[in-house]
Amino acid sequence: MTVRPKTRHFAATWSARRVVWIASCASTLAGVGHARADVAACIASSEQGLALRRAGRLQEARRQLASCTVPGCPEELRTECVKRIDAINAALPTLVVGAKDPGGNDVHAATVTIDGTLAAATLDGRPIAVDPGEHTVRVTAPGLPSAERRLVLGEGDKARHEAFILGAAEARARPAIPEAALETSPTAGGTQRTLAVVGGGLGVAAVGLGATFGLLASSEWSSAQAAVKAQASCASAAACPAHSQALNDHDTASTYATASTIAFGVGAALVVTGIVTWLTAPARAPAGQAHTTSVHVTPSSERGGAGLAVFGDF
Repeated sequence: MTVRPKTRHFAATWSARRVVWIASCASTLAGVGHARADVAACIASSEQGLALRRAGRLQEARRQLASCTVPGCPEELRTECVKRIDAINAALPTLVVGAKDPGGNDVHAATVTIDGTLAAATLDGRPIAVDPGEHTVRVTAPGLPSAERRLVLGEGDKARHEAFILGAAEARARPAIPEAALETSPTAGGTQRTLAVVGGGLGVAAVGLGATFGLLASSEWSSAQAAVKAQASCASAAACPAHSQALNDHDTASTYATASTIAFGVGAALVVTGIVTWLTAPARAPAGQAHTTSVHVTPSSERGGAGLAVFGDF
């Protein structure tokens, strides 16, 4: 009778201890599994942050590396992640954006978007972290035209200042020249018109020279014809002076005819070029112009030769 209660008490005590031991083991195994999961996540964050850093996505890399600096990660890994974050902070470019209205006053109530993403709600002079590379920066303020600019920032470019003019910036920096002023400017198209006049004048001169050579060729040809007629009264062609004269006049006429053809061709080309150059020159009005361009060409000729006189005022 006394043995059974002791046996039952021992059995009950052993069963309770077994339950506690099993629960403790399960808890320990769960903790180990959770710790292993945390270590794997820390290593993955470190590797992913390094890959983002190499790709130039410094801001994403910094956020990713922050996950492996928590107490749950191994101490060596935390130290390495902190070093990488410090290196990224040193390399990460920053941009300080300012804005002015057309009157030159600073604009505070303006937003800044970089590559279409809001980067700053106000212009307070604080630097904005930006990944290295090319970016489109746009500044917008109520009641003023927006301004946009493409910028390229390099690693380590810290606190780069960029001022945006919201409004008629180009009109203030470079005043527009009235159309009337352009028309009355003595230098507008002056060079091109001068070249047109000179080229056209030379072309007219060449045409005149061609006409002169043509007249000389006609005259020499007439002389050669007269010499041929005179040769008919000679007993022999070799002993007749008119024969030699006819040959000389014929050669001279051929030379003048060739020169006339060349001069006409060159002159026509120069005249056409001069007309095109004149028509394509910028328009200008002669008002207030104290000096004009003019060319005078006078062809001259004489027996056995021809000349060309060109007078100009440039």
